Amino acid sequence: MSLRILILVTLPLLLAVSMGTHAGVYKCETADGRIAYSDRPCMNGKSSEMRVRTGSGSGQRASTSAVSSPAPDQSLDCGTAVSNGQDWIESMREVGQRNRDTGHMSTEDYNNGMKQIDELAGNISMGNCQRSTGNNRKFFECLGDITNHLARCGQRHSPEF
Repeated sequence: MSLRILILVTLPLLLAVSMGTHAGVYKCETADGRIAYSDRPCMNGKSSEMRVRTGSGSGQRASTSAVSSPAPDQSLDCGTAVSNGQDWIESMREVGQRNRDTGHMSTEDYNNGMKQIDELAGNISMGNCQRSTGNNRKFFECLGDITNHLARCGQRHSPEF
C-alpha cells in the first residue's frame, strides 16, 4: 500500500479527536534521558510547551497543516529524521488507542489503522533514509524538522516505499 493511501485512510481516523483538543507540542525528557515530543504534557512533569513558527507568523502552536521546509543547502540528518518519524508513529499509536478506548474509533478501524501504521513504521529506517533520493529524500528532510507532522510530510512529498 502506498504511503499516500495510508495517510488518507489513517490520518482522519487517528487525529479526528485529538486535533480539536491538543494543539500544543510538548518537549519531554523520558526516564532514560531521551528527548521526546508529544501533543500533551509529559507524565513525569518534565515538559515544556514549544512555540513554533507556522506560515502565519511566529509564536503560534504547531499545526498539522503547516510544513516547514529545510533550507536548500541543508544536509539530510537521517538520525533526526528517523527518530522524529518513529516518535510520530508512536504518537499516532497512542492517539489511536485513546480513540478506541474512549469509543471514538471502532476496534475494527483501530486494527486496520494499526496494520497500516506498522507498515509505515517499517519504512522509516536509517537504511531507507540513507539511500533516499527524489521525493523519498524530501520526505525524510521534512521529517528532520520536528514541527512537521509525519502525515503532512507524506502528503506533501509522496514517498514511494
